[in-house]
Amino acid sequence: MYQRTAQVLRKTIVLLLMGVLVFSGWFMVRWGVADIFAHQGYEEMDRWDDRYPVTEDRWQFALKRLTGAADLDPGNPVYQQRLSRLYRIRMTRLHATSEFKRDPELALQYIRRSIELRSRWGFSWAELAYLKWLLREKDVEFQAALTHAVAYGPWEPGVIRMVNFIGAREYQNFDEVFRQLLVDNFVRGLRSPTHTVFGDTFGKVKGNERLGTRVSAALYPFLAEPWRGSVRNNFFLLADWAWLEFDETQQVAIIGQTIDVIRGLSTPYSWINTTTNDEFKKALCKSALVDSPQDVNLLEWCGRG
Repeated sequence: MYQRTAQVLRKTIVLLLMGVLVFSGWFMVRWGVADIFAHQGYEEMDRWDDRYPVTEDRWQFALKRLTGAADLDPGNPVYQQRLSRLYRIRMTRLHATSEFKRDPELALQYIRRSIELRSRWGFSWAELAYLKWLLREKDVEFQAALTHAVAYGPWEPGVIRMVNFIGAREYQNFDEVFRQLLVDNFVRGLRSPTHTVFGDTFGKVKGNERLGTRVSAALYPFLAEPWRGSVRNNFFLLADWAWLEFDETQQVAIIGQTIDVIRGLSTPYSWINTTTNDEFKKALCKSALVDSPQDVNLLEWCGRG
């Protein structure tokens, strides 16, 4: 009796394990096929530019692939986010279809679903904020989306760029709390090691005098500390741009770091020759009389060598 019970139990366990394996295998196949569909959709969307513009046929191809991926794996927040972006693209670039009027509704539906599935993903929150801005719905949801975007993805390149895009256009329309949020985001963009993020951010603050003044003031503590790696190049550009915004004590601290940065540059002359601020150059040359880095003849550059 005992042996028979044990045999039945073993068979039951084996059958259960086989069922789990089959069940797991089925989902792995579904997810694998979904990933293939999604990749095809992403690849198509990434090709769209001025030389290869989006058309209705190309848009429909991407929709079919992304919808197929989302049907196979409805719990994937990335697929939902991409579907939202796809409808946003048609909303802003294509106006020829009868379905166009529903595009904003569908774009919002998919991005909200993405956030439901992954509530701490900063990029989806930034997408929601950008979409709400496009729709001119600057409401509580819009403000919450901005807040969550920078809270959950403060250093994500996509978050920084989208929040900066909004910030450069809406800075004057925000209250002090949101202005500070935007300033902090611009500062992160200027400190980003991602070249395109730095370039995009630098262009925006240089083109907005009031915003640039406030961002440069917030940037000072970071210019007064060591910079390492590829961002040294960015340091030199920032110090040159914001020099006149700093007081004498701050300028002394920044010059000290500038000398340190020059020591670490692989091609120092290519950077120091980009100097456009005469006052910054004078301060740098004055410091070079005391502490000129080896292998970099700053005095010659200053006309004193």
